Amino acid sequence: MDVGAEVIRVIEALYDSGWSDGLPIAPPTRARVAELVRVTGRDADVVVGEIPPMGGRATIRKLAANAVM
Repeated sequence: MDVGAEVIRVIEALYDSGWSDGLPIAPPTRARVAELVRVTGRDADVVVGEIPPMGGRATIRKLAANAVM
């Protein structure tokens, strides 16, 4: 499987940013995130919770992006 240089760069950037604990990670492309949002049947910007300690807003879109990764 040839994933291409751009995908490899994105994966390396995700690791370098500390967004992975060493487990495999996939780039959260717009298409992948949109598909996960679609199957929820909910609006992407619905806030479903608050993330401590700084009170970040957990939206359907943000949760979908994390699920893709």
